[in-house]
Amino acid sequence: MAWYNRAKLIWVAMLILSSCSLLKVEVATDVEPLDEHTLNARILTHNYLKTYLSEIMNASDSIMDIEKDRDIRIRALLWKINATQLGREKVLQSDPEMAIIDTWALAGRMYDFFNEGPGDTLFGHSQPIAVQSSDILLAKIDTIGRIYFGKDYNNAYQFVNGIRKAEPFVNFETEYSSVFAAWNKHKQIPDSLIQPVIGSLPQVMSDMNTRVGINTEQSILQARWNGQLLVLENELDSIDIQGISNSVDEKIMIIVSALESAESALRESMNQLHKDVQSIVYSFNTNVDSLSRLAERELSLFRDSLGVEREALMKDIDATSENLTRVAMEELRKTIKSILLYVIILLAVILFIPFTLGYFTGRASKNLRIRRSSKKE
Repeated sequence: MAWYNRAKLIWVAMLILSSCSLLKVEVATDVEPLDEHTLNARILTHNYLKTYLSEIMNASDSIMDIEKDRDIRIRALLWKINATQLGREKVLQSDPEMAIIDTWALAGRMYDFFNEGPGDTLFGHSQPIAVQSSDILLAKIDTIGRIYFGKDYNNAYQFVNGIRKAEPFVNFETEYSSVFAAWNKHKQIPDSLIQPVIGSLPQVMSDMNTRVGINTEQSILQARWNGQLLVLENELDSIDIQGISNSVDEKIMIIVSALESAESALRESMNQLHKDVQSIVYSFNTNVDSLSRLAERELSLFRDSLGVEREALMKDIDATSENLTRVAMEELRKTIKSILLYVIILLAVILFIPFTLGYFTGRASKNLRIRRSSKKE
């Protein structure tokens, strides 16, 4: 019974270990994390966005501080409002490669717009500020493109250059669709082979946290800039609005704007999260069949291995039982011999010793009587 219980414990332990192995395979093959190259590209684009936003805001503020013309100041403010929003939309994509291509095209269009396009005289004497700012941003994203694409840099540069020339910047409010389809067509990748770039759950959550933080901060600034734009467009410069800004803007407008921007940022982040989750589910569903076959194969191998081990275990048990029986019989024979010896010795002690003592005692008594009879005579 003891060996049977031990065999059952061994079987249960092997089953648990096998189950753990299957679970590990399933989790590991569910979603592939971003490789180091792609993850570094995401970090580079996020860092670029900080530089982009800072450069645009500083340039716009410098123009507004220098220029007294109301129209120029309005255009500088519109540039800051629309350019920062476009930058966030292009950079904060889940696919780092598409973020680089889209942002590269945006920076190129902005550079062309201020140098030789419709916006080459937009800011009057302060035009060099915008030109220098756009030149810096284009150079930085070009450097990122060189790092990411490596030997394929020229191919990517030609594509971006063609896009920015085909769809130039017309004004600050022009909307440009993503170049996702055009880029994949340029690389000759059919739609059926396009895989979503998501990453592991920690990478997705980290990316989402970055998006929410940047969108929330920028949305509050957008609300503040829209308030400034309202003041400029309605020619309220001569009115003392400092008290209104302190009492109303700080207590009501910022709170309301923050709530609205938070809702917008949350909605945008949730939409992106929904897309990411859909992609994860799609990736999981495509792997279910292969995982099932893998599980069945591992289970079959486990059963075969268990049968071999069980057969070997039974042979070992039979051999052990035979050895145990043989040893037990030998020990039993030795024990019986010892018992018989002890019985013989005991019988000798019980029977022969009293008989011998009686014999010698009777003989001694007889001799004593004979001697006494001889003395009397």
